Formats: sequence, structure tokens, C-alpha cells
Amino acid sequence: MVSTLTRESPVRHTGSVERNPDVRLGGIEIHTPKIMGSASESGAELFKLPYFDTIAYLAQSPQFYKQMAMAAGFDNVFEIGPVFRANPSFTSRHDTEFTSVDVELAWIESHADLMDFEERWLCTS
Repeated sequence: MVSTLTRESPVRHTGSVERNPDVRLGGIEIHTPKIMGSASESGAELFKLPYFDTIAYLAQSPQFYKQMAMAAGFDNVFEIGPVFRANPSFTSRHDTEFTSVDVELAWIESHADLMDFEERWLCTS
């Protein structure tokens, strides 16, 4: 497994073994862009913002970049970071901005593999 991504990549590897149990479990921590030129996933409302002479959007999820990292050969990647959803709400508890623990795992046989990973992740936190 490669330990870092290239400098030119929009995704950065900054894993710290002390801070991130995912690194100890064989994952690579990435930090993805938070300003995007288009929607990163459907179904969620977007925060639009002016960006020089065009419109940009706050990232709804790191999913696109995690999938690109997987396609590039990185088996297990994760990001712990902010996501933005412009979902209307009638309460003070809504999900417009929150910190997400977003994990992408390769080569699982069943849901039991995911549950095993989650259990190991929680036990090493």
C-alpha cells in the first residue's frame, strides 16, 4: 500500500497513528476539497457561494474523492471532517454542518466485515 498521495492531488494524506485509530487498522486518512464546482451527490440541498466569476458549492460529502482514491488503488480510506447540507429545518437541530466519520473499505465479503471493522475502530479509539 502506498503511504502518501502526490502533491498535485486534491486529496491529502495526513494520517497520525496517535490521533486516528483507522491508520492503525490499515486505513489512509485523506482530506478532500470543501469547495466544489458541482454537486458531489444527489438528494441533498446545496450551499451555493460566489467563487470568482462563477458559482461554487460547499461539499456535501467526501464520497467522490474517496471513490477516486479507491479506483487509484488505495484499499481503505477515511476522512473525519465537515460536510455541508442546506437542508431546511423547522427545529434548532438540523444537519446543515456536521463532522462526519466517512470510511470506504475495499474487498469486503459481507456486512460482517464492516461490522468487524467498526467494532475494532471503536475499541481502539
